[in-house]
Amino acid sequence: MAQRDVTDGDASGGAADGLRARAEAFPWPVGLAAGVGAFIVGYLAVVGYMLVGIAPLQGGIVDRLVGVGFIFYNAHTIPVVSADPTVISRIPNPVSGAAIPWAYYGIPVVALTVAGGLFTYWYRPPEQDAFVAVATGAAMTIGYLLLALVGTFAFTQFGVLYPDRLWTLGAALAYPLVCGTLGSIVAQPSLAGETENEAGTERSGGEGGDG
Repeated sequence: MAQRDVTDGDASGGAADGLRARAEAFPWPVGLAAGVGAFIVGYLAVVGYMLVGIAPLQGGIVDRLVGVGFIFYNAHTIPVVSADPTVISRIPNPVSGAAIPWAYYGIPVVALTVAGGLFTYWYRPPEQDAFVAVATGAAMTIGYLLLALVGTFAFTQFGVLYPDRLWTLGAALAYPLVCGTLGSIVAQPSLAGETENEAGTERSGGEGGDG
């Protein structure tokens, strides 16, 4: 019994050491940058969506950029709030006049999922790995969350209108963690197939050289 306990302890310790080593080797800064990039791309996608499907926002350039920010946050179901609750509804609604109603809710989902897949293609894990998928989502969440929280202070209008910060905290945690992880999971099987093909090519070349 004592021998079994020692063996189990060694196995647990070895697994923990292996996980720690993989975490230390993972490119967290690049994953964080992928989250920041997904946020920026999503914002620019809302700009494009508005250009093709919605009446232009009123006001100067700053007011228009802030208005796009409100719509981008609303695409995460984040409402805009005010010190005066009668100024604007807290309930997220599709953009008035949109050519494709509700379509803009898919913008952050697509941006984050694609970013997770592209990051995984860049990282190129040698095999399908749940740790890489979860770490990808976690790293992207850090960058996305930081930029989203900063945006609640940058995207303000009249000093009283801004995206709800509590909703932003929840959405900016959930969206990149789920979508970034999903993007990595979707990308990994094709990478594993490429690795197997490369290995097969190398073996064929080696056997040809031996012959």
